[in-house]
Amino acid sequence: MYDGFAISIRGYKHIVENIARQDNAMFHVDPEGWAMAAVADGHGGDEYFRSHIGSRFAVESALLSIKDCFHEKEIFLEALRSNPDEILRRLESNIINNWNTLVGRFNDDPQAFDWNSLPAGVYEAVKTDADAPIQNGICSEWEKAWMAEHDVGIREDHIERMYGCTLLAAVMAPEFCLSLQIGDGCCVLAYPNGDAEMMIPPDKSKPRNLTDSLCENTALKKFRYSLVLYKDQDSEPVEAETVNAPETDAVTSCTAEAVSGIKITDAVETAAETEIPDEQEFAVDTPETECEAEPLLEMEATTTRESATIPAGIILSTDGLLNSFEDEPYLESFLRFNRRVLGNMETSVRNDFSGKLETHLNERSEKGSKDDISIAMIFGGDIDFEAVKPG
Repeated sequence: MYDGFAISIRGYKHIVENIARQDNAMFHVDPEGWAMAAVADGHGGDEYFRSHIGSRFAVESALLSIKDCFHEKEIFLEALRSNPDEILRRLESNIINNWNTLVGRFNDDPQAFDWNSLPAGVYEAVKTDADAPIQNGICSEWEKAWMAEHDVGIREDHIERMYGCTLLAAVMAPEFCLSLQIGDGCCVLAYPNGDAEMMIPPDKSKPRNLTDSLCENTALKKFRYSLVLYKDQDSEPVEAETVNAPETDAVTSCTAEAVSGIKITDAVETAAETEIPDEQEFAVDTPETECEAEPLLEMEATTTRESATIPAGIILSTDGLLNSFEDEPYLESFLRFNRRVLGNMETSVRNDFSGKLETHLNERSEKGSKDDISIAMIFGGDIDFEAVKPG
């Protein structure tokens, strides 16, 4: 019923400066008839020198947490319909807890970390770049040289900060579609007739080179989500309903009992010994090419709505893609690009197109954002791909 695709390229700036690809992207299509995808972007500041590891853990944690929810799919669906804010906050909390668990395990002994223990074998992961020595696991020589050159060291008071990253995740099922996000990046909802929109518009309150992060103590407060519940085609349209996020000060442990039977993995507290102020922002790579976006619609932190139109797909991307667009109108060009990529996912042309896309993204990074670029998408396997493409 569903299909997916993911690609992640090392940014031009990272190639020149011998920095690991800090992006990661994955998707999974479950045989039970649903699909999920995730992209994550490690921060570009000097002190986030393990953010390429953090972003890998982020996509792993997102897919694992979502997969756990679907072990009790009917319970999850009932909770989505009756109290979406509560159940999705628990899902977000579980993602954060799983991420912190992986960060803690890795930080205890990076060289001994068992990468085979991650569930990546279950998922369709992107190929590894030529920077494998510092992309998978860790290269101690590279890290020592980096710390010396940039005058940074291991932060024992808040180890998560070294692994800081953003995260976007999405789910498509016969009954609903969903996206979750912390930090920058874009989530595009594409429709069968060729229309497309931002499922979660970019946060206009932050400067271009600042973002929220999974490594914040208040990360749960920074998550946003958009949920679309599919309704009967014969029913009357329902206006979008906005649900405000709860003012939660810290991530709390989740248990299976707390989520009415949904399987939740072992949780850990995220609070570090040293508090980070709520207003703490996290630096990311600033593109050398400046471009002004056209005004975006204001959006609350969380939205839930019903729709009689089942979308064709969801496309997630890190900010290196959006920041590579210079032409006007900025947002329209970006949406057209997303539609074109989705429109070329037909099985007969996908392999050939993916090679061309990789070349194009490398050029787009070099001439535009200079940053890593990652795309992950999930879509209906029987959609009219020609109708999705822009004219």
